[in-house]
Amino acid sequence: MAVKSKEKLVGTEKVSIAQWADVLAIVNKLAKPPRRQLLYGVPGTGKTTYALSLSPESERLTLTQGQFPDALLGKFLLRDGSTYWANAPATRAALKGCPLVLDEIHKAGSELDSTLQAVLDDEAVCKLNLDNGEVVTPADGFRVIATMNGSPDQLAEAVLDRFDIVLKCNTPHAGILKRLSPESAAYIVNKMANDPDPDEWVPTQTPRRFLAFENLRAQGISDELAAELVFGAGQGKTVLMAMVDAARNQGGL
Repeated sequence: MAVKSKEKLVGTEKVSIAQWADVLAIVNKLAKPPRRQLLYGVPGTGKTTYALSLSPESERLTLTQGQFPDALLGKFLLRDGSTYWANAPATRAALKGCPLVLDEIHKAGSELDSTLQAVLDDEAVCKLNLDNGEVVTPADGFRVIATMNGSPDQLAEAVLDRFDIVLKCNTPHAGILKRLSPESAAYIVNKMANDPDPDEWVPTQTPRRFLAFENLRAQGISDELAAELVFGAGQGKTVLMAMVDAARNQGGL
């Protein structure tokens, strides 16, 4: 079957994923924006600030070693001699249908892997099973924006594979630069642009990632930008060419 594209959003073919804030501004205005986004890179570029700017209703949790599922979902608490149930950030965000911002996701211990997988599950099957017996199906508008420093390969593959886009954020967000003097802003932009980048992580090519790619291109994102967002800078074009070759080999072109 031939690789075909629907009508594209003008200009998206000219956007580089290095311009991470511009890319996110585009994809988060789509009718169905990527529901699970991972922003990674050096500290201080504005990843969390951007994630929280998506909605004033956003719920936020900083993950650390030693946390258990109740940190995400909720638990029973004691008050005046009786117990009551208290929802945690993931459950509150799911009920409200708002973004859930997970900071420092790479610091979560293995105790949270299965819970993170449930929170990051595909929209069609995502359900949160609470210890009070309730099962929460996230409301429309629920999505997860996770942030981390360093390379995504610090995450368990089953968690990492659930993100629709994984975007490197190694340049400061415009909101950060506006708070600096012109000379400081110019210096830090130049320094970060020229610092060596030791990160060599490349996304694996899985069925989930191809579904994320198809969702982006179906909504008008250029094939080139969609491929680089999902499969990584440099690898996106290679994947597109391989798709065409595979279709041709099967007699679809």
